[in-house]
Amino acid sequence: MTSKGDAPKTIEALDADVLRARRSVILAKRRARKLAKPLYINTKAAWQGGVAGLAYVSASLGDRTALVACGGQTEAEHHALLMAMVDAEECELPGNIEFRLDSGTLADLDAGRTPELVELRKRVIDMLARHPAWRLEWVERRRNWIASAPARRTLSQWENHADGS
Repeated sequence: MTSKGDAPKTIEALDADVLRARRSVILAKRRARKLAKPLYINTKAAWQGGVAGLAYVSASLGDRTALVACGGQTEAEHHALLMAMVDAEECELPGNIEFRLDSGTLADLDAGRTPELVELRKRVIDMLARHPAWRLEWVERRRNWIASAPARRTLSQWENHADGS
C-alpha cells in the first residue's frame, strides 16, 4: 500500500509557457462563442490511504492530473479545485468560469474543521474574491464522471506503482 510520505505534498501550477500557449487557444474558442458563455472546468479527487489522485477537465483549459498526500477526501477535493483555479489564474482567462464539482461541502464552502481545511478553504475564498466572475457549481456525482475517471485512474496508477505491479 502507499504511504503518505511517498506522494508530493503540494501541487504547483503548470509551466507558465504551457499556460500562455493554452491561453491563445482558449481565447479564440471563447471569442467564437462571444465570451458570454462561461468556461466550465470539472474538478475531482479520488482519495485512499493518505494519497489522492486529482484531476480537472475542461474543453478550453485542457486536462490535468496530479498526486498529492493529504488527510482525507474533502481535503483532496480542495486540492483538485485549487489546482484548477491556480492554472486558470496563471492562464489569465477572462470572463465567467464555473468550476464544477460534486462535493456539496466544498461547493457551499461549508468545510474547515481541521487546520488543513481551514487554510485550503481560505485559499479558495481568496481566489473567488480576486475573480468575481468565477463560480463554484455543484453537479451530481454521475454528471462529474468526466473528471472522476482521470482522478481514479491517477490514484490507481500510483497504487500499482507503489505495490510494484
